[in-house]
Amino acid sequence: MHISWFLAHILRNYSQLEYISPKNRAILITGCDSGFGHHVVYQLDSYGFHVFAGVLSTDSQSSERLRVKCSDRLKITKLDVTQEDDVKRVVKEIEESSFDLWAVLNNAGIAQYSLVEMGPGIDIFEKTFAVNVFGLVRVTKHCLPLLRKSGGRVVNMASVAGRFTFWGITAYCMSKYAVRAFSDGLRKELSRFGVKVVTIEPNMYKTEIVNLDTLSNALDQIWDKTDPQIREDYGGHRFHQQMRNRLKYNVMISRPQIHEVLDVQQKAITLCEPDLYYRCAAITEKPSIWLLSILPESAQDFFLTGKAWKTALDFYKCKQ
Repeated sequence: MHISWFLAHILRNYSQLEYISPKNRAILITGCDSGFGHHVVYQLDSYGFHVFAGVLSTDSQSSERLRVKCSDRLKITKLDVTQEDDVKRVVKEIEESSFDLWAVLNNAGIAQYSLVEMGPGIDIFEKTFAVNVFGLVRVTKHCLPLLRKSGGRVVNMASVAGRFTFWGITAYCMSKYAVRAFSDGLRKELSRFGVKVVTIEPNMYKTEIVNLDTLSNALDQIWDKTDPQIREDYGGHRFHQQMRNRLKYNVMISRPQIHEVLDVQQKAITLCEPDLYYRCAAITEKPSIWLLSILPESAQDFFLTGKAWKTALDFYKCKQ
């Protein structure tokens, strides 16, 4: 399967690509407060689309930056994907506009660094799925009648973490596996209407979702709420510090070239015939991701657990 994707990608690079016109076409983007969602608004607005940018607060600094830098076509609207009323209201706004809804870019997402046994109950899993999965499904479902009329498309932000489960972000990985499964099923259901479903799988990039201070503070809070006996079983304060170090290392190696993802998001929306999947990573990272995918799971566990991380961290320290 991976080989067929690779060959298809090469053939497409040497073929004539056709792009759609943005005239009288609207796009809904969720999670535009920061990260990919915020920055792709600028690109798609400059392309000529009527962008409906969903944010948690229309009075925030990020919303103001969008107003200043974008054209008067931009519509900034409050949209919490976990709230049914918000979603219905935004879809109604689009329906009552004079534009066809061409695409929905499901970009909103959250992540938290934590082990399964940490914290009380399953709060992290519920919050992660509320945004990353059920919010995405909610927005998509309410938009589908308009998308079927326009023959448009759904673009879902998954992740390489939807292919491999990484240590410390099990809830996030589970949610991205679910996004991928939803995209595959929806694509099959909508093929009769000409609606395309595109899935984007970025590797680690430096956006607000991997903000070190935010993730570290959240880790400290959930560690404090963890049963003392469980904390002791894992290694107490020393283990907590190891987690903080590992988190810092993962953020450090995140890729700053977010334009690679933004360009793919634009392709997914503007190409007449987009790929089913796009994987965003450095050229040097893609072979290792492919190699990891064909390894047996016992070998994957070595690279995706503390053993490989410890080796990498020791090497990093030697270089300093």
